[in-house]
Amino acid sequence: MGSGPHRRSALPYATARQADPVSVVIRYLPGLYLLWDYQFDEAEQHFMDVLALGGEPFPATIIGLEKLNSLRGDFDEARRRARQFAELTGIDPTADLARIDAMENPALKERALNLLQQRDAEPDGAFGKALEYALLNEYEMALANLELGFASGDAYAPAMSFMKVYEPLRDDPRFQAMLKKMNLLP
Repeated sequence: MGSGPHRRSALPYATARQADPVSVVIRYLPGLYLLWDYQFDEAEQHFMDVLALGGEPFPATIIGLEKLNSLRGDFDEARRRARQFAELTGIDPTADLARIDAMENPALKERALNLLQQRDAEPDGAFGKALEYALLNEYEMALANLELGFASGDAYAPAMSFMKVYEPLRDDPRFQAMLKKMNLLP
């Protein structure tokens, strides 16, 4: 069945879900781990399970679906989810839409990078600007931003250890140094 971190932690999530079967976060988190392990079908099932609860969608689920569809190459659906996320949060989707456009057509990358660099609402770190840069295959920029986030106490920094989007950085000594400081080296 796989060996990613979500496999080791499946039992706690099952137990948590039994304890609180309508918790949005408990339903969402396995999808997040599966997404960044590039198990898109399974991640989508968890995200859709969250949406099936009804009510106003959990914004993290919507942005998860946007990233999932971007990585799958379903750019129209990714754009739809980026707009939906913007409606829910009030965050301007221009940089997200530009990144999706650039993923579809790399000739548009410069515009996406400029918009991302100007975006104040995007934090530095593993789930922030570094992720956006990695999605655009700008790994040096991603690494520099991971370091900024790490230095400023990015609470999500440990996630870089399992996110396949950062795979091209694994052997970089700077990446390794951050993992070592977090005691996350194998």
